[in-house]
Amino acid sequence: MTGPATEGHGPVAGDDHRPVSDADHDGPVAGDDHRPVSDADAHRPVVGGDHRPTVDYDHHRPTTEWDPHTVHAELRRRCPVAFTTHHGGYWVITAHGVVSGCARDAATFSSEHDLDGSGSGTEFQGIGLPAEPSHRSIPSEVDPPQLSDYRRLLQPWFTPTASVEWRRRVERWAHDCIAPHLGEGRIDLVLDLANPVPAMFTLALVGLPVDEWERFAGPLHDLVHAAPGSPEKLHARAEVAELREALRRLVGARRRHRVEDLASAVAHAEIGGTPVSEEQAVSTLFAVVSGGVDTTTALLANAFSWLDEHRDVRTRLIEQPSLRRAAGDELKLLTKEYFGYYDDLPKRDRERAQGLYRAWWDREGRRRFT
Repeated sequence: MTGPATEGHGPVAGDDHRPVSDADHDGPVAGDDHRPVSDADAHRPVVGGDHRPTVDYDHHRPTTEWDPHTVHAELRRRCPVAFTTHHGGYWVITAHGVVSGCARDAATFSSEHDLDGSGSGTEFQGIGLPAEPSHRSIPSEVDPPQLSDYRRLLQPWFTPTASVEWRRRVERWAHDCIAPHLGEGRIDLVLDLANPVPAMFTLALVGLPVDEWERFAGPLHDLVHAAPGSPEKLHARAEVAELREALRRLVGARRRHRVEDLASAVAHAEIGGTPVSEEQAVSTLFAVVSGGVDTTTALLANAFSWLDEHRDVRTRLIEQPSLRRAAGDELKLLTKEYFGYYDDLPKRDRERAQGLYRAWWDREGRRRFT
């Protein structure tokens, strides 16, 4: 977890939510002499003149130059709450308990992004590092109680029951993507399957033409993966601005004529008892599109890569179809419409879903999958 260095929104030192104090700086440092970070001490914390444990950390650094897993493990061990001066300065939190505490304390650790100063103040720059200068990501950059309204608006479109209705169409799109490669017996699973199919589904869900998937997928992938300030990033921003205009036209069309799609639901929604503005509707739909396109493709790509590196597991999954189905079937059976990580669900429902999952894991899951 990372966060901008906004006054009043610094890190906590532990699960008791204490602000970091001078006493906390007696903890992990690079060395007793407080020497500067060297190549050998890369990412190790040192204490600077302002008494902040500072590390040489940049999450945008190419992974060819560092091993994120090793660095994060070292930070958790030596300094789970640290400061870095990259990208204007921000705090890096790597301990689970501290991250959980921050996530549950929106009053202290805000996700708000106030572009024009009409809300919390322009020092609230959202969750992006560096901050996105032109638009606010909704609902990612919204605090409670409005956040709960957005969740209630979007959640019904992503339940297990809702996904059943899409299965036949997604299978047809997957077949259409695979079919041209059957003759040669080879396929790039990322470029030819994991890239187009999630994009097709996401556009159809929102209410955009499926055959425009490449127009959206390319710029959204580039926006996430291009280095900040690079020509590729600037070009992606320009293309994404055009995509937002396409969504703006879609919102206008659905306000004039409502149909059964997500764009219509968002365009006619109310947040905090007030009809959503055009900009709120566009930003909400953009978050759905960008999340549905890039993150799903990245998840599948990493899964393919992991299975390629663990051929024994891949062989087991091929030879035992029941093993592939078991996890999904059990989770659908246990959670039904409930998602335990939604804070705005009734506490009793959250605890019931979480309890059922833990019981299943203890009874079956651990034996099957570990």
